[in-house]
Amino acid sequence: MAYDGPAKRLQGMQESVWVEFIQLALDYKPVNLGQGFPDFAAPDHVAKALSDAVLSPNVLLNQYTRGFGHPRLKEILVTVGAYEALYCTILGLVNPGEEVIIIEPFFDCYEPMTKMAGGVPVFIPLRPKKTGTGVSSSDWCLDPQELASKFNSKTKMIIVNTPHNPLGKLGWAYGPSHLMRSLQLLHQNCVYTALATTQHLCQEAVAIGFETEMNPRSPGSLKRLAEMLEKKRNKMKLQGIPPSAFYCNEDKHLAENLIRFCFIKEDTTLEAAEKIINDLKKTL
Repeated sequence: MAYDGPAKRLQGMQESVWVEFIQLALDYKPVNLGQGFPDFAAPDHVAKALSDAVLSPNVLLNQYTRGFGHPRLKEILVTVGAYEALYCTILGLVNPGEEVIIIEPFFDCYEPMTKMAGGVPVFIPLRPKKTGTGVSSSDWCLDPQELASKFNSKTKMIIVNTPHNPLGKLGWAYGPSHLMRSLQLLHQNCVYTALATTQHLCQEAVAIGFETEMNPRSPGSLKRLAEMLEKKRNKMKLQGIPPSAFYCNEDKHLAENLIRFCFIKEDTTLEAAEKIINDLKKTL
């Protein structure tokens, strides 16, 4: 039988904005504030947890973990990146014809994953309360009446993600057991387990990391990260990706004069970006 192109579930899908901009970063080596990866190390207790798991005398940590998830992680499924967590959630819970409410701007995998499940994406944008100079993230709001109008008998899911950016080589999904079972079944019959021969080690490290974060006596790296990012945000004066990629076609105009930036970077990276924009302003 002759090859007739991608499966119907993939028809209409195009390369994401990241394909073009990652290549541009490789070609021109700019101060990269477009991609949302941090350029600093993970918290010490996370690195130590992985190191301890690697050096553990328990040789079974070097083998496959079970497809339904690591036993130490109750009602938590460790996945191959946050993308797989989203994939398992959407494909595991959404039936053909059911609607998924997606808040704009959205990370660009939400729409194609919904369509692959046979679902119908329903978009609702955050709208700015004011325009012009001095607009901050707090000025972008969700209209509660507009949101209520999107719900109906076909609604299966609303994706709420703050920030709208799945991050990390390891991802995870968590929730009540009756919902998690659908994700586990899909994960089991998709990748089965995560990260090849290192999967059990990494899941053990994730478990230790979670336990450390949840300990009330722990300093809490997630809280410290939020505090650190607030300071970095205030330093940030350069931006990097056109956010129109994160809107449906009908709402792209809302972002046509904006640029998306990432500030989860070293201060030296942000200072280099600041210099670039200040030099550019002198030429305008």
